[in-house]
Amino acid sequence: MKITLIHPPYNLIQEAYGSKTRIKKGNLIPLGIAYLAAVLEKQHKIQVIDASAESLTNKDIIESIKIFKPELIGISATNALAKSTHNLASSIKKNLNIPILVGGPYPTSYPEKVLMDGNIDFIVQEEAEQIIDLFIESLKTKNFKNVPNLGYKENNKIILNQIKEPQKDLDELPIPAFHYFKLKNYAPLPNQYKNKPSINLITSRGCPYRKCAFCFNAGQKGQLYRRLSPERAIEIIRLLVNKYKIKEITFWDDNFLINIEWIRRFCSLIRGLKITWTCYGRVDTVSEEMLRLVSENGCWSIFYGIESGNQDLLDKLNKGIKLEQIEKTISLTHKYGIETRGSFMLAIPGETKEKAIKTIKFAIELDLDYAQFLPTYPEYGTKLYEVALKEGKLNENYYGRKKAAYIPDGYKNAEEIEKMINLAYKKFYFRPKYILKTLKKIKSIDDIKKYAEGLWFMIGMSS
Repeated sequence: MKITLIHPPYNLIQEAYGSKTRIKKGNLIPLGIAYLAAVLEKQHKIQVIDASAESLTNKDIIESIKIFKPELIGISATNALAKSTHNLASSIKKNLNIPILVGGPYPTSYPEKVLMDGNIDFIVQEEAEQIIDLFIESLKTKNFKNVPNLGYKENNKIILNQIKEPQKDLDELPIPAFHYFKLKNYAPLPNQYKNKPSINLITSRGCPYRKCAFCFNAGQKGQLYRRLSPERAIEIIRLLVNKYKIKEITFWDDNFLINIEWIRRFCSLIRGLKITWTCYGRVDTVSEEMLRLVSENGCWSIFYGIESGNQDLLDKLNKGIKLEQIEKTISLTHKYGIETRGSFMLAIPGETKEKAIKTIKFAIELDLDYAQFLPTYPEYGTKLYEVALKEGKLNENYYGRKKAAYIPDGYKNAEEIEKMINLAYKKFYFRPKYILKTLKKIKSIDDIKKYAEGLWFMIGMSS
């Protein structure tokens, strides 16, 4: 069978971050498609279209599909891609009579909503690698009831099949099919990489810390935590370095720095590979030994979810961390020469404008190298989602990094939240101390270009 897998059109810089700049950065390889393509290509002919990375319109996609002539179309959709996914499905059905299957976090969160769209024939909840071959076989018989994770319509009734236990041993999955992607189209946001070409990778699925009130992976649809062995992770990295000449990796695990034994083994194996990398961590799972090991073996930046500078709000989010832990971990990370990046939420339930200002000041006092300030978005199935629904203060049609979907009592309207976000970026980035600190990092012409691009991006974010 000929199958087309699509990542829908989406301008990350403008739609997610709300920046008015037109730089082409921030596109990451859709790893869900890369893994699925690796499974499917063993028996089928595959076409992959990443419309986001290639700046393709729906019209461009349809022209490409017409040339390839697939018998099945798969669309990968996050919640941010909901509108784009429905628009794309509509465009395809107006031009072509091909079954459309939608997978990813969006149909996992809202299966009925997705299937109510008459242009979408099937959805997959949660992971697809284990069931995709069975689904393709079922297309021949039109009997779909025994395909786990599948959602479909029968006699105008929506049917959602049972959910299969996810793949426990991630080492058994094939290596992602990177060869379907033009790697030159992928690069982190400005100032979030040291070397190019760069690529994103995950070594785990899910998160072992399942308590945060706001996180998708702690909600009803959160995944069981599993991780590649260090050996398998290095096998993939070695392929990327040797075959694709990758010089830097951004690890997108929810928490990369979590198990000291895994980190020890990983660092012993990556030693000798000429590659730099960045990752995500929690301030309460990072140890000094971890920081020493990763700093000695290519890690130059760690992104921490800090969320707030108010202890009462951290407690309300059930984050499980203390302000003192944040301060200690950031200081320790700097001690080992690793840049720190922090993510903050504004408009948390119970937050006032005064508390938001305290969070902004806390971010500045931490002397972070980078900070992002996001409007609180109650992810489907989380405790925060339940609170927002009960209050009647959630607009699920909004999904972005500047546009407010939830308005707590401390704010009059969404505009007040968005103004606070703009203020946060201005106060953090446009201060003499931060500008001087950044200028001292410039060592080459490439650095000048990178930081100039970053400045332009931030101007667009704060305007």
